[in-house]
Amino acid sequence: MKINFKANTAPQAAASATPPAPAPSAAQASAPGDGPAASAPVIDVQSTVVHDVPTPVPGVSVTCETTTGGVTTAVATVPKNQLPEKYFDDGSDGIKGSDLLVPRLNIVARVGDLSTKFPPGGIVLDGKLAIFAPGGAPVEFVSLAFAPRRYVEKIEGGEQGETVDSVEEVVARGGTIDYKDAKANKKTKWDELDTLYLIVKGSKDANQLKFPLEFQGDRWALVKWSMKGSAFTRGAQVIRTARAAGHLKAGHTQATWLLTTDTAKFRTGNVAVVPVLEVGTATTPEFRAWAGNVLPT
Repeated sequence: MKINFKANTAPQAAASATPPAPAPSAAQASAPGDGPAASAPVIDVQSTVVHDVPTPVPGVSVTCETTTGGVTTAVATVPKNQLPEKYFDDGSDGIKGSDLLVPRLNIVARVGDLSTKFPPGGIVLDGKLAIFAPGGAPVEFVSLAFAPRRYVEKIEGGEQGETVDSVEEVVARGGTIDYKDAKANKKTKWDELDTLYLIVKGSKDANQLKFPLEFQGDRWALVKWSMKGSAFTRGAQVIRTARAAGHLKAGHTQATWLLTTDTAKFRTGNVAVVPVLEVGTATTPEFRAWAGNVLPT
């Protein structure tokens, strides 16, 4: 991103054959009624105003040039590792998640380690605390921000593959995020991975150590939910759509979500547990002010 600030002076008039008049003395300059004052030189300044320039974020180098009369007088490049870091931005969903050690929200699949401890379709925090069982009351939560999107290699058998930060890195490894491209050209399929930071509402008798946040008598816990595959399409994309052009356009904290689970059959013939999201209730201005300060800024 390059931002140019330009200031050009108008060309000077050709020198007159008549020598310039001497500058008036201090007394002449201050005496009233001695005739019109000498005209001040006029400088025509042309400037370029750049609107909507985003705040620099880590990973972006910014070059600034100052140009006068068509000649660049100074160039300063800000290395990406010296740019200020933003932990949380409700508009761009930028967050430094590595500094937040918070519980993970897990949906119990039909197979895997969690399915030996909890019923498939259940929802647990950090693989230990059950907060939803199929057929029970939904989990109520408020979304706060998405971490930058990442991409994870899909490996047969459900093993966790490599994770990268961009589509370009996926392509460089011979992969693709497009299902048809992967099938037609025998490429490795990579999944989009969105991580959402949210606050989950606890029950009336919730453990205060597990739900340490409090607002008007209700207990809440800051957690993160990593979504890929069906969770990405039925979870992350639903919330992102609401944030971009739906009921959350004014901000994530405008309303709550209700989360349950169901099973779905896919074109591969596989049956899997999937999240089900419903819009909850509108929040109050007081709650929005409180929730907006949960994450560090």
